[in-house]
Amino acid sequence: MAIPLFLKQKSTGVVYLNELKRFVKPYFMVPQNVGNQLGQVAVGALGTGNMILAPDQNGPFEGFYFTSEHGGNMLVRINDGGARRDLMNRDVHIDTIMTPVPGGQRPFMLPEGLWIQQRRSLLFTFTDLSGAAQTVRPVLHGRKFFLKQATPGLASKFIARRDMINQVTTPFFYTTDNDVNLPLATTANQQETITVNDEGHFLATKITCVSQGPFDFIIKDGRTGQSLSGAVRVSNTGCTGISRFPYVFPEPWLIERNSQIIIEFTNRFALGSNNIWMTWTGRRIYDEQYQEIL
Repeated sequence: MAIPLFLKQKSTGVVYLNELKRFVKPYFMVPQNVGNQLGQVAVGALGTGNMILAPDQNGPFEGFYFTSEHGGNMLVRINDGGARRDLMNRDVHIDTIMTPVPGGQRPFMLPEGLWIQQRRSLLFTFTDLSGAAQTVRPVLHGRKFFLKQATPGLASKFIARRDMINQVTTPFFYTTDNDVNLPLATTANQQETITVNDEGHFLATKITCVSQGPFDFIIKDGRTGQSLSGAVRVSNTGCTGISRFPYVFPEPWLIERNSQIIIEFTNRFALGSNNIWMTWTGRRIYDEQYQEIL
């Protein structure tokens, strides 16, 4: 939701600078102080670590990009505590949604802003898969509203509308309902599903993957039975393990609530078994009151 630099007075036609622009600045949101180390979270071997992202009382924050400094394999789950919502169906691989550093020039871009009011917070839970202790230093890049210094009521209409949008739609991440583990055999296959439940529709915009080796996949629409692809080698999508280079759908796919995506994976890794983490990024649409956000 863009904030215009200029406004025009309807009665006179005079164009002037939007005063709200003076109080909105780029901002880098890092975890709150955890264990005397600001901005980082320790995760034990095969254990978990939690962090909280919360704006101060100066005003709300809207995040647009993810980057993270981390060592090895791990999963992440994001929960919007204020709205009591998970922003994913289950834990996803961190490399599919947070660009490893150095990644500032190619951060993982969210499909829409992640809105956090100053009285709310996001909870991140990291789970180690590497078997070794590691440290995570994530950053959510966005914009901060410094409203304590602003004229009272200056941003009230903007914030009320942004709150309404947040009730209707948010960024969301889906992964397969179960883990994908292909055994050692270059023709081994596994059929998996992604279930969009009755909490809302899902507008899928891009895919990212992490795997131990190459694989093919076929996508089907579980509601209609239509096949959306032949056997696609993952390298053709360019989405293997690099959130900075996601595969972006040429046309976003609206997947209605109570639907399933069916994906058939085939191992093409000749050197061993193949564990695959596939993340679909998009927008979750919770509410039918669409007129409120137009």
